Amino acid sequence: MIRRPPRSTLFPYTTLFRSLGTCTMPFAINIIKFSTDHKSNASYEPELHPGVTYKIKEPKATMKIFSTGSITVTAPCVLNVQAAIEHIFPIVYEYRQERSNSCIEAMHRKEKLSSLRQETSNDLKRRRLAVDADEVENEDDDGCMDSDQSWE
Repeated sequence: MIRRPPRSTLFPYTTLFRSLGTCTMPFAINIIKFSTDHKSNASYEPELHPGVTYKIKEPKATMKIFSTGSITVTAPCVLNVQAAIEHIFPIVYEYRQERSNSCIEAMHRKEKLSSLRQETSNDLKRRRLAVDADEVENEDDDGCMDSDQSWE
């Protein structure tokens, strides 16, 4: 699933050149066999990088495929990211394998850490909102501008 930012953000005078997407397959992938069977589009150099680099021309995209089932896609636009994931799924499905216990444990640790980070982020946002609300309640009418108002 591709997620978009929660609100629209404008960056004047900027151009978007690449989109990045990640997904995790519900299985591990035998990347050694995959890379040998798809030599025309795939390159695997385990001494340099732990994943297979897989390039496709239509839709234009480059993927990093890892043995854990994680795939990172870089493409010119979000539609190409989605199309690349749809393109690669039936191909890597042939090379699926059961995940090892250590891989499953690592995924659970990563999920737990991610949820802790999200909880921490939400707590910080709540605290900031509470502090902002306290500042508004305790504001003096001494006629001084705060730094934000000086820009208006």
